[in-house]
Amino acid sequence: MLYLSLLLGLFLRYGSGYGDAIALHRLPFSILFLLWLFVFYITNLYELSALKNGPDFYNSYFRALVINAVLGIIFFYLAPFDISPRRNLFILLAVFTILDFGARWLFNRIVATGFQKPIVVVGANPATAALIHLLNDNPQYGYWVRAIFNPANAPLPENLGRATIISTVEDFKKLIGEEKIEALVISPEAYQIPHIVDLFYQLIPLRISFYNAVDFYELHSQKVILESINQAWFLENLSEGRKQLYDLAKRVSDVVLAIVLGLGLSPVLLLTAIAIRLETPGKILFKQTRVGRLGHKFSMYKFRTMVADAEKESGAVWASEDDPRITKVGRFLRRTRLDELPQLWNILKGA
Repeated sequence: MLYLSLLLGLFLRYGSGYGDAIALHRLPFSILFLLWLFVFYITNLYELSALKNGPDFYNSYFRALVINAVLGIIFFYLAPFDISPRRNLFILLAVFTILDFGARWLFNRIVATGFQKPIVVVGANPATAALIHLLNDNPQYGYWVRAIFNPANAPLPENLGRATIISTVEDFKKLIGEEKIEALVISPEAYQIPHIVDLFYQLIPLRISFYNAVDFYELHSQKVILESINQAWFLENLSEGRKQLYDLAKRVSDVVLAIVLGLGLSPVLLLTAIAIRLETPGKILFKQTRVGRLGHKFSMYKFRTMVADAEKESGAVWASEDDPRITKVGRFLRRTRLDELPQLWNILKGA
């Protein structure tokens, strides 16, 4: 999408002669696109939940565009490329925004109108209720709750969408026989009913997928249902033995990422430091002691966004939206999250 936007942007700028401009712009914009992709990644725009164009998406998307515009200006100001990219940069951003929004709108329309898999949720508890609301609010996940099979006649919350409520085995079998149900999402309580479990085994030849409701919810929401946390959950998820390879891979990726980003963003770090110092005297970095894993204390560094010694009289208090202690530069840094960049040092140290 980025390269298509670049091609269209160059065509709009240079007309039929855009072919020669491609060769000049390919390398510098390829480097810039790597930075942009990272910004999109850290603002969670590649999460499945972000495919729905809701308020959270628009907030993250606008913030990412502002950051990428600033990165582009700084990059081309410092980079020794023989092009005049300012107008091209903003044409590219405009074209990309239009194409990306159009693609997302088309995706949501297609998914909402015919590409959702019909599923049946079995059982009624907080996990299944939360799951039904999640899938109803996020059609981009690709599932349609066709029915809720409630064999125990447990209380059901309201506003469960267009799902049909069934409570008898006969109605359940009829639904499975008449419609193409892709999957059953089953609550833990349903597995405690012997004749219901036998019924599930009878459905295996139909190639229906079976999912645990709690795991299904966690997979798609990236959240844990509080009611599902018990002693067994802690034993399954907090075992240290099988995490050694993961910890090693994570540490290696953290070091590589911190070095690459530190070098790539060094112009941004330098200009940010200069802007902070020009506006108000005092230290450029804000240092605070935090408690990390296993009670380990470490020093957290951020770019200073308030006047010097802001906590000297009041102590450490939460900043409000219109906090007078926040500087003009600091307000911009907070909105764009650029004040967090010095934490690359903590990532490199493993703090």
